[in-house]
Amino acid sequence: ETLARQLKQAQTDEAKPRTRAISLDAQMAEEDLEPPPLPTMSTSKSKVDRKAAAPAPAPVAAAPVAVQDGAGFDQKMRERELEFQKQMRQRDKEYQKKIDLLLQEQAKKSDYNDKRFEVLKQGFDKKEASMQQGLAEEMHEMRQGYERRIEALEKQLRSGESGRLKEIRGEYDHMRHTMQEDFERAMKSREREIRADEARKLQQLQEKYEEKVQQIAKRLKAEAQEKESGFQRRMGEEAKLREHDQKKFEVVKHGYEEQIEKLEKKYESLSKTFKALKNHELDLQNKATDKKEKAEMQKLHTILSLTWNMLSTVDSEIAHFESLELPSFDWDRHVVSIHGHEQQQKKKSKYDEVLPGIAIGHDPPPLLPSNHASNGR
Repeated sequence: ETLARQLKQAQTDEAKPRTRAISLDAQMAEEDLEPPPLPTMSTSKSKVDRKAAAPAPAPVAAAPVAVQDGAGFDQKMRERELEFQKQMRQRDKEYQKKIDLLLQEQAKKSDYNDKRFEVLKQGFDKKEASMQQGLAEEMHEMRQGYERRIEALEKQLRSGESGRLKEIRGEYDHMRHTMQEDFERAMKSREREIRADEARKLQQLQEKYEEKVQQIAKRLKAEAQEKESGFQRRMGEEAKLREHDQKKFEVVKHGYEEQIEKLEKKYESLSKTFKALKNHELDLQNKATDKKEKAEMQKLHTILSLTWNMLSTVDSEIAHFESLELPSFDWDRHVVSIHGHEQQQKKKSKYDEVLPGIAIGHDPPPLLPSNHASNGR
């Protein structure tokens, strides 16, 4: 009964660290489901806040939005790439800390089980020593009982008839020898039974303990492998997402750059045409003397107005493309805006000084007073 109580208590104590280990594993699994938040790059405000804080786009008649500086854009991209690499190194450190904690917890469980087994073994050793001591005391008491009976028989023989002395002594010697042999056989048999029973129980307990230790070790190893495979799988998926978003970003960026380059070439061509026509108009104004020359000058002024409208349209398109935001894409599942509102500050357009004395975005030069009414459109 004492051994059964000790075994039940050992099973109860063994279940306690296992419960704590399972709760710790569950907690770590919950933490893995939600990766720790990483610092974002200028994303403290939402996209709506950035749009609200950005200045309203200027009308077509106002000065156009400045052309974006290519060197500044590349520098911004390099800085964000460095920031992303820093975040990935931080995440690797955090996952390594979790793996170290898991290994430490597993080592603590193994040490606890070893110490528990040593305590049980010491308890069984003490129990065996106590039983040996009890057996020795029992043998001593039986020996004393036999000796007392022998002394009583000897007294009886000394006080009895002398004719039966030898007969009684012979019976006494035979009985003493027989009782001694029976006693020794009984003690040896009892000792063998006790030792065999204790050895069998100890062997069963040790086998059960080793089986549980192996089960716990297999479970911890499987959980660690599952967490590691999940981590590697998530890292691969994130790498594929980053690669896909980067390719998409490069394609859109290349399209914007080609469109702006085409519009700039068209603007330069129209600017040269406008300069030539403007110079021709000035020459005609200086030389105009008759109605035919004035009509030619009026026709030239109409062409200048149409060219000016085309220049304004192209300039508006360039301003529109420069004000567009490149598509936002995920860096480690956090939205990063490539063009924030801080980059939309207006600067003096490089087209403002293309034509001497004329700024793009303002009204064209007025017509001559004599021809003003005929140019209603």
